[in-house]
Amino acid sequence: MGGGGSIKLEGSTFYFSSERAWYNIREFTDNPQIIVMIRDPVQRAFSSYIHLFKRDKPLDLRSFDQIVSTISRRSEKGKPLELTEDEVLRNAIQDELISADHFGKGYLRERLDVSFDSNFEDPLWPYRYFAESQYSKKINKIRNVFDKSTVKIVVFERLINSPNRVINEVFKFLNLNIESEKILSLPHKNETTLPRGQLARSLMRLRKQMAVVDRVWRYLEVHAEPIVRCIRSITKKPKPTLSKETYNSARVLLKNEYEYWAQHKTFTNSFWRRH
Repeated sequence: MGGGGSIKLEGSTFYFSSERAWYNIREFTDNPQIIVMIRDPVQRAFSSYIHLFKRDKPLDLRSFDQIVSTISRRSEKGKPLELTEDEVLRNAIQDELISADHFGKGYLRERLDVSFDSNFEDPLWPYRYFAESQYSKKINKIRNVFDKSTVKIVVFERLINSPNRVINEVFKFLNLNIESEKILSLPHKNETTLPRGQLARSLMRLRKQMAVVDRVWRYLEVHAEPIVRCIRSITKKPKPTLSKETYNSARVLLKNEYEYWAQHKTFTNSFWRRH
């Protein structure tokens, strides 16, 4: 909470993968309240893969099916999943199937365009699709840094299914006396008033149209080249899809994770169902 009842918000998916960030947050903020959003672990793994695949130059040349099948073949009873994934990842580096240096030294400085330099503790973490999908291990570590009462877990699928209920729970967690229905519901009528007279209305429409054209033109002047590259990349390669077979195989790899949340958030049984 800021002064005068204001709220300061900060969020990043990077924080979840950095234990150092948790201690920095505790050190440099005053009584922070932590909200962690989780989703179906396999869907998170696949989404992370797509994020690297959809670049103009894909950072991971493997297919998600290939990744799942390779880890499944090499899995051994009693061997932690993250160790098996790490072995598969190291082989992919040797075969030059991933851009191992992309998230290395200088990445954050270039991405954020800042004067200071900061690096990931593990520059390969974006490629650890399954290790990063083991929410329970990370959240238990977070609770070792922060008091359990200051950490709120939000399930993405439940938020989509029951937005008002979940938002109200978040408001209550933040000690905010706000009713989410007033925010999420649409007005019953259009209360916008229009200028009187045909000429006035025509001029208003023309002004809006010219403003839109001006904004689009300014945007294209700056972003034309990236847009063209994006269009070309879309036309060149179809977006991968997650098949039922691959989903179910990946779910077996993350079996312990699903069992953990089935005990601690029982409603995940209905949201994270096997295909």
